[in-house]
Amino acid sequence: MSAFSNYMEQAICNWLRGTAMPAAPAALYVGLFNGSPIDTGLGGSEVTTQIRAAGRLAAAFSAPANSEIRNSAVVNFGSTASGTTISHFGVFDAASGGNLLMHGALTDGAMTVGAQTGVSFAANILAITLSGFSDFLKAAILNWMRGTAMPSPPASIYVGLFNGNPTDAGSAGTEVTTQIRAAGRVLGAVSAPTDGVIRNTAAVDFGKAANATPLSHFGIFDAASAGNFLMPGPLDGGAKTVGAQTAVNWPANSLTLSVE
Repeated sequence: MSAFSNYMEQAICNWLRGTAMPAAPAALYVGLFNGSPIDTGLGGSEVTTQIRAAGRLAAAFSAPANSEIRNSAVVNFGSTASGTTISHFGVFDAASGGNLLMHGALTDGAMTVGAQTGVSFAANILAITLSGFSDFLKAAILNWMRGTAMPSPPASIYVGLFNGNPTDAGSAGTEVTTQIRAAGRVLGAVSAPTDGVIRNTAAVDFGKAANATPLSHFGIFDAASAGNFLMPGPLDGGAKTVGAQTAVNWPANSLTLSVE
């Protein structure tokens, strides 16, 4: 399983808040670590140059499918310059320095390689997998990593309500927003990101329910109606049914969007 770096968490959260994504990487580079680099990129030890004196290796990744991209060709570091232990990989936007984008553990766990031992990863072994976003947003982020500009950020984000999990496709469950508020979704303002988390900065108030309605999830959209579905989330406290003329609102900081 792969995870975002702090750099990526911040960039995606700010995109949701209306700030354009940084320029897409011209290429992706794979580095190798002994120990997890963690989200800061400061964990573990990067051992790439102990394996390949020239350092990180440029790698091509496939088009997104099933919420992930994979290396589309062998990533061959050649024979190790010296013995070392490898447990994790990192994907960067530069051959040296640059920004850590994603990191993950090797599928088969840590391995110790001796000097002059070949180190390579077959095609489709290194996977960058996303979860917690809509299919639209996952594809946009993964294609950004592959060099395609990110779509323009939302001018505003809107909260819709669901009976049942809309899932990443946004087509499951039933959007019941207009059963509660005839005018539909409510404009939401979100905080600056902290550790990959943004929250509503003011109450999200749907007024009094027009009809008795079961609720279980919320969804974030880039438009008051139709538009692109961005992220789903369960309601704190689980599913509930609100009666007609019951106030439906969430106070500031009670709706959480997590980018991890």
